[in-house]
Amino acid sequence: MNDRVRSGQKPAIAYYWQVTPYIIMGLTAFITFLIWVLISLLFEPEISLRYAFMKEVHWYLSRVGLGIAVMMFGMGVYIGLMKHGDVSRWFRAGTYTIFAFMLLQGALGGTMWLMGGRPHEEVHLIYGYGVVLSLPFFIFVETTATKRPAMGSYLWGFGLLAAIIIRTITTGAPA
Repeated sequence: MNDRVRSGQKPAIAYYWQVTPYIIMGLTAFITFLIWVLISLLFEPEISLRYAFMKEVHWYLSRVGLGIAVMMFGMGVYIGLMKHGDVSRWFRAGTYTIFAFMLLQGALGGTMWLMGGRPHEEVHLIYGYGVVLSLPFFIFVETTATKRPAMGSYLWGFGLLAAIIIRTITTGAPA
C-alpha cells in the first residue's frame, strides 16, 4: 500500500501532530522578531532614526532572503535531480514560509517608500514586486501539476527568485 501524499491531497492528521512543535518554534521566532521590530519602531521618537532602523533591517533581510533562495535551490537540485524525488511536505512548508518572508520584506520596503525614502534606482520597486509575485506562480504550477515529479517548478522558481533578489539588491539604496 502506498501511503505517500501526492500534491493536492490532504495529509493524514498524524503528520500535523509530528510537525506542530517545529511550526510553533518557527512561528514563535518569527513573531518575536516582528514584535521586536515593532517595539523598536514605536518607541523611537525621531522619524529619521526609525527610517534608518528600517533601512538596516531591510538590508539584512535582503541578504538573508538571497541565502535562503540559494539554499532552497540547492535542496531542490538534491531532492529532484540527484534523488529523483518529489516535493515533500517539508519542502512545500519551507516554500510557504519563504513566501511569507518575502511579503514581510516587501511590506517593510513599501513602508519605507511611504515614509519618503526612495531606492537608488526606481526599477528597484519593479524587482521588489517580482520577488513577491514570483513564488506564488511556481507554487500554483506545482500544486496543480498532474504529472509527477513537479520539483522542476521549484527549481525554476528558486533560481529565478535568487536572480531577482540579486538584481533587486544591486538597484537598492547603497548601504
